[in-house]
Amino acid sequence: MQKFNQFDVLKSLIEDQRAGAKDPNHPIHDGIKLELKAQAERLKALKDAKKDTL
Repeated sequence: MQKFNQFDVLKSLIEDQRAGAKDPNHPIHDGIKLELKAQAERLKALKDAKKDTL
């Protein structure tokens, strides 16, 4: 198993951020898209629940 130091981890993260900034289909965006979808679903559920109580 390869060990990484903090510098290597930060360097890798910065490279991913730069690649993601240049390419909207970069895999780094998948997690963000999933989180935004989950938030939208929670918001819709809250709005529907509020509508049902009125």
